[in-house]
Formats: sequence, C-alpha cells, structure tokens
Amino acid sequence: MLKILIPTIMLIPATWLAPNKKVWMLALTHSLTIALFSLQWVKWPSETGWSTLNPFMATDPLSTPLLILSCWLLPLMILASQNHMSSEPINRQRTYIILLITLQAFLILAFSATELIMFYVMFEATLIPTLLIITRWGNQTERLNAGTYFLFYTLAGSLPLLVALLLLQNNAGTLSLLTIQFTNPMDLISYGDKLWWVSCLLAFLVKMPLYGVHLWLPKAHVEAPIAGSMVLAAVLLKLGGYGMMRLMNILEPLTKDLSYPFMMLALWGIIMTGSICLRQTDLKSLIAYSSVSHMGLVAAGILIQTPWGFTGALVLMIAHGLTSSALFCLANTNYERTHSRTMILARGLQMILPLMTTWWFIASLANLALPPLPNLMGELMIITSTFNWSPWTIILTGFGTLITAGYSLYLFLTTQRGPLTNHLIQLEPSHSREHLIMTLHLIPLLLLILKPELLWGWIL
Repeated sequence: MLKILIPTIMLIPATWLAPNKKVWMLALTHSLTIALFSLQWVKWPSETGWSTLNPFMATDPLSTPLLILSCWLLPLMILASQNHMSSEPINRQRTYIILLITLQAFLILAFSATELIMFYVMFEATLIPTLLIITRWGNQTERLNAGTYFLFYTLAGSLPLLVALLLLQNNAGTLSLLTIQFTNPMDLISYGDKLWWVSCLLAFLVKMPLYGVHLWLPKAHVEAPIAGSMVLAAVLLKLGGYGMMRLMNILEPLTKDLSYPFMMLALWGIIMTGSICLRQTDLKSLIAYSSVSHMGLVAAGILIQTPWGFTGALVLMIAHGLTSSALFCLANTNYERTHSRTMILARGLQMILPLMTTWWFIASLANLALPPLPNLMGELMIITSTFNWSPWTIILTGFGTLITAGYSLYLFLTTQRGPLTNHLIQLEPSHSREHLIMTLHLIPLLLLILKPELLWGWIL
C-alpha cells in the first residue's frame, strides 16, 4: 500500500521543484509509473477478504478496482489538461498539478481505509482540491455558483453521517471494517433508529448522486475544467457507491418502508435524467446527466442488497468511470477547437477529424451498453436483481435502457454527422496526445471483457 501512497505524496515536492520546461513531462512520467505499479493490487492472495494489511489501510476485491481506477486516472488528467493550461503562468500550472496529486492521495486513503472515521475524513477531504479546481480553473463565471452548490450539497449530506458514525461507535464499540461486520446490527424499531439508518446513507446518496439531490452535479461538471470533469465522473461519484456498499454490511437488512422511497427515486431518476438528456443542447451537460442516470441504476443495485446487485453495481461503476471520463475528454477536444459546448454549432466533425469520430463511436456505444462491454454486464446484473425484487421494475429499467440508447446515438449523430457548419472550416488536426488519452481510456474497458472476474470477485 505504501509503495503507491508514498510516491504519490513525493510527487508534490517533485512537481514544485522541477525545471519549468519539464514540469508536465515529469508529473506525467511519475504518475504513469505509479499507475502501472498499482496494477499489482489485482493479484489477490485470497479469493475474498483483506490483503496488504496495516493498522489503517488494506485492500480487498471491492476497493482494489476503485483504487486502480483512481491511480490510472491521474496521468490521463495531466495529459488532458496540458493544452488547457498552456497559457497560464508556470506557478499556476504547478499548483493545478499539485491539486490533482493531492486529490489522488486523498482518494487512495479513502478507498483503502479500514476505519470508518478515517474514511469519513478522507471522503470530506476530497472536497477541498475539487472545489479549488472548479472555482479557480473553470471556464465561465458561473463556476463560483457551481462550487457553492457542490460544497453545500456535499456538506449538508455529510454532517448527519458523522453523527450516525459516532452513534455507531457508541453502540458497537468499534468502527473498524475488519471487526464491525461481526457485531450485531442495530434493530430499526423506533423513528430515531430509522433516522439513523437514513443519515448513514444520505451522504453517499448525495455524492452518487441520487435523483432529487443531483442538482449540484450538472453545474459542477459543466463549469469544471477537463481534469475536474474527469475526476468527478470517474472517481468521486464512485465514493458514494463504495461508502454505501461498506455500510450496507453493517446496517440491518432493509425493511420495505425504508427502501421504497430511495428505490423509486433511483429508478424514476433513470427515466427522468435520460429524458433530460434527449433535450440537451449543451454537450457537457448531456454527459453529466447521463452520469446521474447510470448512478441511479447503481444505487438501485446496492439498495437491494443481493450478491448480484452488489456485483453489478461494482462492474457498472468501473465501466462507467472509464466511459464517462472518455466522453468528457472528447467533449473537451471539441471545445478546444470550436470554443463552444453547444452541440448544434459543432456538428459534422467527421468530415474534418475522421479518426476522432472513431473514438466518439466507441465511447458512445460503451455509454449505451453495447454487448459484450462491461457496461452491459453491470446493467444486466442490476436489472436482473431488481426484477427479482419486484417484476414491475422491468418497465422502468427497460424504458431507461431504451432512452439511454436514444441519447447516446443522438450525442454521436449531432456532433459527428450532418453538414459541416460554415464557421468550422479551419480547425487544427487531432494530436497524438489526444489519441493516446482515448486509447488509455478505452483499452482497459475492452480488456475487461476478457477477464471480468477482476471486477466481480467481491460478493457478500
């Protein structure tokens, strides 16, 4: 564990002391080395259970894929941000890279924490670098408004969780994930107990986000710079799902009156946010709302508390992390050339950038869960487990899948096909840097088809 964490922390002084011309190259090489070293976590000594243990940090088959995704994303964020940051003074460029590195260190500590209070502290700490990235390096003046939404939604959800964890410590005598699963769960008898149950999950449902508490996400995504959008879509939303999975082991199995409102919001959110996507004019906003739709499916899979639901949720979280991050990178390449996120102003780009259209095509197909991609594996497992819980859910999930296919094709056809607009005659060609980013996003997604047990090794 420390073999990854210490080099990540040491990358901060290395970036600050590097010569001006070599800052980006050094940060990229160093972070890519860390990402490659993190792949050794895949080799588990046992089928389930914890490994690489020390008193505060450990990995198991649930946290390992998310840890590797966090490490894999840092070099991609650095690659994607180079053009966006090139006009900034060098010290601001260094600060930007250091914020990204700090965010990765917090994420590693959050995903590998064995104490729930340590997980809570790191869960909250990721808020600070993300907020600075959005409010300082966002594109429009709306970024301050987006940062305020992001901050207050997250804090309002997280404070009840702190109280709930302190109550749990008082009741169970421990907050260690290694031992707390063997204690007796609290009986959900009184209204206070039920309120405690809700406050345990509210912070994670806001972070995912569940439909109804999702308004901060499109604002934050649209206003964030490219690295902010990537890390939000790929990793920070997954913190919510990961926290829910960890706490579901401890909580009393769901009673119907507690689970119904959240299940209905999650499933209804799939249809509502999908319908919003169909009428979007803003490219980044469409991809952000599609994230809410996919995370609604993940929330439904976790709330059912069956092995299939949990496994499907984990598979879909990893697949969605790679896919939506790739889509945000593609949206950024369009934005850097056309200086507009309005889809109707940047259509017909297949005529000028045919190879970039190939990446758009693969990423759009991954977003609509084309077989045999991991996106489909995750969605099928969740839809099957929800159908087993209540056959009526097949109407909502089936309709949601159709809408997802609709807006994914709409996204592809609007940006790539059709006549070229008159003002898009002189565009710079696509760079090898951009093709490398897309390759590093989509190759892991395609390779997971061959060995899906890397993702679904963890079952209750």
